[in-house]
Amino acid sequence: MDQIYHKKSGSKLRKMLTVYSDGEKFQLRFLIMDRTDPTRLEKANGIKPKRIILMDKEFFFDNMKDLRSNIKHMPLSEMVVDFMKNFMADKK
Repeated sequence: MDQIYHKKSGSKLRKMLTVYSDGEKFQLRFLIMDRTDPTRLEKANGIKPKRIILMDKEFFFDNMKDLRSNIKHMPLSEMVVDFMKNFMADKK
């Protein structure tokens, strides 16, 4: 499968949606990461902020119709809607 879409938002709390497709089937990967906030003393000692994975889920769909009917049950549904709009615009 090839990556056909990628969107991310946020800074400290990073939300990402990556969509893969083989032309018929779709794989959606949702990733939400947070970042640690070291104190001044920790920063002075060279400790850098680190990313922590809060959610990493994948959904598989056989076709666009199945994907459309399950949007409300997925995390980050606003990103899925944006993907659908872009995908349909590219098809025209």
